[in-house]
Amino acid sequence: MKKGKVLAIDVGKRRIGLAISDEGRCFAFPLGFLEVEGEEMAVDKIGEVAEREGVKEIVVGMPYSLKGTITPSTELAIRIAEGLRERGFIVEEVDERLTTKEAEKVLGVGKGRKRKGEADKIAAVFLLQVYLERERL
Repeated sequence: MKKGKVLAIDVGKRRIGLAISDEGRCFAFPLGFLEVEGEEMAVDKIGEVAEREGVKEIVVGMPYSLKGTITPSTELAIRIAEGLRERGFIVEEVDERLTTKEAEKVLGVGKGRKRKGEADKIAAVFLLQVYLERERL
């Protein structure tokens, strides 16, 4: 079984939700969110968090459409994943369809209500927990 913390990100245009695992890769915990302006800033800030936390592996949520097609948001996540790979991180891309909707449901927020990053970091926790559970299979 692999050891070492894993960082998960829920990518958005302006906000990126963050979650981190324990060293044993059993549990996912919310780590907060980043406010960003542009892909380069996103990659820089994510890289800084990963280095500060001692993380070598990053799970990037891929927001495919419900039909499984690539959207502009998916393309953004792919570019951010590539930027992180170029900086030497191990990057796993994971389908994250519906994680944000599930997070909003848990938090009781939805369209028209500000979530201010709360749903983004909870979506990252859901994404990371699914990844960690699949890893153990």
